[in-house]
Amino acid sequence: MAAIQPASVPRTIRVLIVEDLEDDVLLLVWELRRGGYLVDYQAVDTRAGMETALRSGPWDIVISDYSMPDFSGLEALATLRAQALDVPFIIVSGNIGEDVAVEAMKAGAHDYVMKKNLSRLIPALNRELREADVRRARLRAEYELRENEARFRAIASNIPGTVYQFMLRSDGAASFPYVSGDCTRLLGVSPDALLADAAEFSEIIFATERPSYQ
Repeated sequence: MAAIQPASVPRTIRVLIVEDLEDDVLLLVWELRRGGYLVDYQAVDTRAGMETALRSGPWDIVISDYSMPDFSGLEALATLRAQALDVPFIIVSGNIGEDVAVEAMKAGAHDYVMKKNLSRLIPALNRELREADVRRARLRAEYELRENEARFRAIASNIPGTVYQFMLRSDGAASFPYVSGDCTRLLGVSPDALLADAAEFSEIIFATERPSYQ
């Protein structure tokens, strides 16, 4: 008898829904749950309400109607962008034309879905959540790299002597990705000179040692 595979744990997503009709809000939530998500949501239909909700984040995604009595999808998008938040924004509307959809995408919306074709919502949401995860992971990696580089430079600057990173490729080309600042005093050549041209190093080592370096 084949072993029963455990079901994957549903992902909980926080969804800010910009919509004035309660029935449409519930329809969107139902569609998201039908797509396998656990949904923590809040619905707003004014700029002030959206600004307050954004401050109570973080949010995984914003889903907005395009046309509402006191607010619009483009205004909602502008409100999100004013907060400088990297949150996917999807317009779901029942009366949006292709030209309006193009305008919204140019303004920064990530996708648009017609209310009469909500089967497109989950694929669009899956894609945008996945891409947002990739962006956040890249930003974390870049931040950690900068932190590690700053830590290394702080340590290197306090070590007596010259600290350097030397690379020799398989084709014989050499380079110095990093040289500490004390290089000028100890070797008589600036770090910038070695970073620009590793051949400078061969000029300051003993002639008897040059064959082993080359």
